[in-house]
This record gives sequence, C-alpha cells and structure tokens, in this order.
Amino acid sequence: MDDGSRDRTFERLMAEFGLVSNGQSLSDVQIVRHTENLGIAAAMQTGFMAARGEILCTLDSDCTYDPMIICDLITPIAAGQADIVTASPYHPQGAVANVPRGRLLLSRAASWIYRQILPLPLYTFTSCCRAYRAPVARQLAFKHAGFLGVSEMLVSAILTRLRVVEVPARLEPRRYGVSKMKTLRVIGGHLGLVLRLLAGRWQNGSVQEATHGSR
Repeated sequence: MDDGSRDRTFERLMAEFGLVSNGQSLSDVQIVRHTENLGIAAAMQTGFMAARGEILCTLDSDCTYDPMIICDLITPIAAGQADIVTASPYHPQGAVANVPRGRLLLSRAASWIYRQILPLPLYTFTSCCRAYRAPVARQLAFKHAGFLGVSEMLVSAILTRLRVVEVPARLEPRRYGVSKMKTLRVIGGHLGLVLRLLAGRWQNGSVQEATHGSR
C-alpha cells in the first residue's frame, strides 16, 4: 500500500515485483496506491478492501517490527481465539530499543490512559502492527484518517466486544525513511478521543456514528 509517497515508492514496487508490459503482475503481490497522502488509517482501510484472504495483517514498511512477528500475530486468529491481534512492545514481555524518547513517551502515555478507561486493559493501543479477521478489519470504525485512526480502530473493536489479544513484541528505530507524524496534532487527537470516551460518547449509538464518519 503506497499512500501517496514522494520517494518513488510506487515505481520501485512496480519494478521489484516484476510487472510485465500488459500491467499484469508475475507475483502474488498486489500494489495499491493513493495518489495523495490521506493518512495511515485511510491507507489501511484501502488495503483491507483490496486484500484477499481470511486474515489480514498490517506492518509498517520501515521495519520497526520484525516482519517475522506476523507468525505470532496470526496464530490466535487461526486458532479461533481472537478477532484482532496487536503487537505490544509495552507488554511486560515486550521490549523497546533506541526509539526516540519523545515518540516513546507519547505512545506510552496514550496507551496508559486508554488502559485506565477502557474495559479491556491492553498494554499497547498505538501499534500499527496487527492481524485481523478480514470481515472485522473492513468494518472497524474510525473518524480520523491519520495515526489517531489506528487507535480508534482498536477502541471501536473493544467497545463492540470483539476479541482483542496482544502479543509481546520488540519495537526498534525505523530503518528507512522519515516519519510523517505530526506530533502535536496526534497529541491533540488522543486527548480529544479520551474526552469523548470519558463523556460516554463512544458508547451505544456513538460507534455507529463513528462508522458512518469513516466512509
């Protein structure tokens, strides 16, 4: 999924996965593109709609998580024990290595607050590294198309009583590219979501409202 990148990501993907002259891919890889950057949650939703299979996985291309963690993520879903599985570096058995302190503080603080006010006390609410049952992924509610939407998806899953499981993971500094996250905007978004949760606006009919807002 190329979300309107300006670093020739789309062209490099096309070259790497061997498209022939008629535009048909020689591999099992499907390349989907937004012509402008709409945000990570919007990119995930587009990927969900385009993907095939019973289990859908999301993973940052900057390799902050080892791609082999996908094996751990899909196991509970394949066993019928979960609808969503999220990687959790803040789990007691997880780890964080050399991640910038500011980003780490924001993520930890947001996850801690959500853990205090939601009925399922997960350790990590901000990770993009997840696995989903396909029908669940395509129906998750979110209002914000950017980074906040990733947390909103998990919040809506919890409030609609889907089975959410987390597995310990190791989070490392990004190996490629530069983060496009607007820190102050994301902080404000998390605070707004927390206030809505505290006010009870995400309970009962509000989840349906959020779903409508994401389309």
